[in-house]
Amino acid sequence: MSASRAAACALLVCLAACSSSSHPAATARHPLAGHSPAFAQLTLAQARSAFGVFLPAFDRLPSDQALASQLTTGPETTVEAFARGNAGPAPGTLTGERFLVPYLAGYPRWFLAAGSASSQQGFLFVMMQQSAGAAWQEAAEIYDLSQPPQILPDLAFEGFKASGYANPVPAGDVSLTTEPSALSAAYARYLDDGGRGAQGRSFLPGGYTTSYVKTDQETVASAAASGWKFADRQSAANLPAYALQLPSGAGALVIFYTNDAVSWTAMSSSAGIPTSATASDGMPPLQFLRQLGITAARPGLRVTATAINENLAFVGPAGAEGATIVVNDGRALQVAKS
Repeated sequence: MSASRAAACALLVCLAACSSSSHPAATARHPLAGHSPAFAQLTLAQARSAFGVFLPAFDRLPSDQALASQLTTGPETTVEAFARGNAGPAPGTLTGERFLVPYLAGYPRWFLAAGSASSQQGFLFVMMQQSAGAAWQEAAEIYDLSQPPQILPDLAFEGFKASGYANPVPAGDVSLTTEPSALSAAYARYLDDGGRGAQGRSFLPGGYTTSYVKTDQETVASAAASGWKFADRQSAANLPAYALQLPSGAGALVIFYTNDAVSWTAMSSSAGIPTSATASDGMPPLQFLRQLGITAARPGLRVTATAINENLAFVGPAGAEGATIVVNDGRALQVAKS
């Protein structure tokens, strides 16, 4: 897997893209019930069957927003409620599916399902079951906005087969360069410090580390040229990390969350207002302004957006150079003005 990505996905870009896209509309309605028997160890066949029930129901979210509380859990439920079921690109039917099932005898239990959509987007879902007989719910949905999709090639490069079992990694595993439970705080600190602080060596250069920092710096400059002051602040999320040992036995795949808050403050009444959904130049996204009823700037006008970021990382063993952030997806939770 390359240590760098083809393009950075800064939060303001992710927020606008994620909340403006939609799942396919449909009219059928079937609630998703618990699908997996309470066996001691979830099997690959059970994981595939559970996901086969989940995905078509998930595609119905835009036409039946009540499904959000049935199909999702944790921050994903808030994301879908905010976006009215249009929180991200439409998965639809996935091809090249692969399932990674941890060796877990108890509950809650989880597994990973990944595949490619007809749009060529790569998707990876974390599916969670809280107790025996409970519904399988999505705890995270990671997708790749860059081209070509990288999620499946990255998994294959790290040795994960199309379907298989893997050892879960404890949250406090000190055999890694950074324990899974510490990744959220470490990554947030890295981005807030612009890669220059104590966490600078904890992460390898790439689209969601050095390039993310560069994009943030460029956004600050372009915002100022458009009459806005831009800020991007990260913080740790008190949420679980999902970690699997790499097939090589050295290192881990880790999915974890971070909190993100961005803001745009108008410096004067002449601060620029975007004229299209694709225009940025450091200005607040047009859809946010429309949602807040803003048609013109005033001195001190502040637009804020908060998000939960869902991150996929490959973390090396202790003594390695650092972790690679493969994907950082910003999922909008709230937009406000003051």
